[in-house]
Amino acid sequence: RAWTPPRYFSLVASRWYGHPEGFAKTSDGEATLKQLRARFLAERLPEFMATYSRLIEESGGFLCTHDEPSIADFRLLPKLRSLMLDGLKFVPADCLAAFPVISAYVERLMAIPKLRAWYEQHPDPNN
Repeated sequence: RAWTPPRYFSLVASRWYGHPEGFAKTSDGEATLKQLRARFLAERLPEFMATYSRLIEESGGFLCTHDEPSIADFRLLPKLRSLMLDGLKFVPADCLAAFPVISAYVERLMAIPKLRAWYEQHPDPNN
């Protein structure tokens, strides 16, 4: 939920937060989006990544299990990948580089042949 305002503000949600239709396309809208995403990256992302890192380390490999991924992993992966791709304005593609447990986790999941093949056919989760 913490990512909802910074994620959707530029798409349709600026009016959900009391701004007029089309606000996100104005210079004030761009500044608001930049501020929302910067705050998320600085404050909330480290909290979430610390929690996910702890869960992964405690289970020994994935969110809930040691040896194979669960539905929880398959729900988290697209969210992580959307942050890692250079397609979100004001979100650097390397924003997860400071979280080595998370980076290794994504690499482990992407090493699964069927999952890798699916993402090769659907490369951008932001569209």
